[in-house]
Amino acid sequence: MATVIAGEKLSRSHVFHIIISVAMLISVLMVGFVEEEKYRTDVQKELAAAQKELSDAEWETIEAKVRHRHQKYFYDNGFYGELKHMILPKVESHVDVIANKEYLYRIMNNVQVFAYQVFYRLTTMEYWFSIMGPALFCIIYSGYNEWRINRYRLGGAKTSRARMYMKALWLIIICFIFLLVSPAMLNVLSVYTPALLLVLMAFAISKYIQSFQKDL
Repeated sequence: MATVIAGEKLSRSHVFHIIISVAMLISVLMVGFVEEEKYRTDVQKELAAAQKELSDAEWETIEAKVRHRHQKYFYDNGFYGELKHMILPKVESHVDVIANKEYLYRIMNNVQVFAYQVFYRLTTMEYWFSIMGPALFCIIYSGYNEWRINRYRLGGAKTSRARMYMKALWLIIICFIFLLVSPAMLNVLSVYTPALLLVLMAFAISKYIQSFQKDL
């Protein structure tokens, strides 16, 4: 039994790392090979689509937080400076360095846009969580109440269902991370995607609690 459980955890971990690695690989390739203008345009399209769906006050709040975090955590803390020191050539006299100079500067410019995109998506997730927090809590708490009721009913523990909902929860978390780092051109979903994922996560947690063993 222990071997089976260990194998299941290992395979789940492998799937998790594979999906995240693929998302990161695509992002790295986009940063390195997509022209700066196209990369920036794709991100601007994503921002424009979100702006149309939100009110002016909501968008201004989100945009102000994104700009503040982008400046504070990407530039002010020295991360961009260190990255620039690592990537850009220090000596420009060698032929091979000069040949790659344009490519390296493209990476640095696209990385800045990519960082802004990540902070925007994080802020959007935070925005939806702040709005839907009470409703999400109610969904999860309803599962806890149902679990308490089930303790006084006849029937065995529903461990199989609990495992199923835990797998669903893992899948939703993977979707969150993929949404966070996926390139703008792959992000065909709307600004409401984080809200949908939050609701699905709350239901998965609620069902997981509801279906757990009675003797806990």
